Amino acid sequence: MTTSSSHWEAFPVELLDKIAGRAQPKDLLELARTSRQTHDVCIRHIYATVVLKNGCQAITCFKTLISNAGSARCVRKLVVGDWDTKVMLEAALRIVQVAMNKLEFLSAIHFAAKSKSFELFSSIHFPGLRTCVIPLTLATVHFLQRHPNLAKVVVIPVEKEFWPLSIPGVAIPMAHLQSFIGPDIIAEVILPGFRLSHIKIISGSRRLSHARPIPTIIDAVTRGGAKLKLVHYLVTHWDTALFPSIAAHAPSVTSVHVQNEDNTRSFVSSEVFISSVDDVIAALQDLKVLQISQRRRGTVQTEPLSQELAAEFELVRRWGDRVPALTYCFLPSETTWVRLRGHNVFTPVASDHSEAGNDIRQDWLYAALRDSPSLIQEYGLRDAWSRHTKRRLETTSIL
Repeated sequence: MTTSSSHWEAFPVELLDKIAGRAQPKDLLELARTSRQTHDVCIRHIYATVVLKNGCQAITCFKTLISNAGSARCVRKLVVGDWDTKVMLEAALRIVQVAMNKLEFLSAIHFAAKSKSFELFSSIHFPGLRTCVIPLTLATVHFLQRHPNLAKVVVIPVEKEFWPLSIPGVAIPMAHLQSFIGPDIIAEVILPGFRLSHIKIISGSRRLSHARPIPTIIDAVTRGGAKLKLVHYLVTHWDTALFPSIAAHAPSVTSVHVQNEDNTRSFVSSEVFISSVDDVIAALQDLKVLQISQRRRGTVQTEPLSQELAAEFELVRRWGDRVPALTYCFLPSETTWVRLRGHNVFTPVASDHSEAGNDIRQDWLYAALRDSPSLIQEYGLRDAWSRHTKRRLETTSIL
């Protein structure tokens, strides 16, 4: 650093804080040595996020936090890697607990998906914790029960992790919960308040050996007064009871995504599932985004795709009539149907935004316009996009 310490001391603390917020870790360490004022500012950024990649590094860090209360108070986020806890002796475990009790202002904690170290932290209470990403283990419920003020919870199912099929007599009150992502067996036992608006449920995942009845989860979550706005369901089969349950318990939802990860386990087809959506979608008047996706196998052939596009086109236009707020529809043809503002007019876009995929869909749309005079009139000279469409039709000699 070439700037003298007296020059740094002349900077307002707010400006120093902005500079430190953009600096790299190695630059922060150098800047912290220039003056006491810059040291105090830089320490807040150096210790704001603590990443513990392995057990040895963790013990060294914990000793620093124990001996330096000022640094401990700066920690806002803790990221814990997948380090082996077998090498940690009883004395080391005591260091972990003492160090964690120093983190008065810790607001976020993030564990690796397969983190064995989670067990070490599950019995510790962090009074300021608001966000957590934790693995699904036998300690998960106890950890959540210790932190009723969490605003965002992410629970990651762990591959081959043992988990009982039921959790009898367990309830997890979370009056401040705003967002939840995790398996159904946790979703059904949390008691969220009205603040919960965003939920992603992993239901019957291949990572878990069981499947909860999908409608009962929505019922359980909304029973506490939660007003769901975004619902994302990760399923392994199409359940025709899902959308009637959403319509009954979360009619104000603005975004719904149902993602089928394993079509081979479905008892009904995607067409039957979409029919169940068609029956109740009029009840979801605030719905803006609807995604129904499934894992596809092999290359999509042009002719079957054209048939899917034709069916979906009629479907989204019908849904657009029933739900004026509906703007985006993602359907099993891997097409996103985008609505032109103010009109019940949808245009298809490839989900991967590939040029080839978009060309196929646009060519299909122009062919559909060519074959339907009423559609040509509806897609007429209403805006710039429509004028572009008309030019495309004219240049390809469709009209």
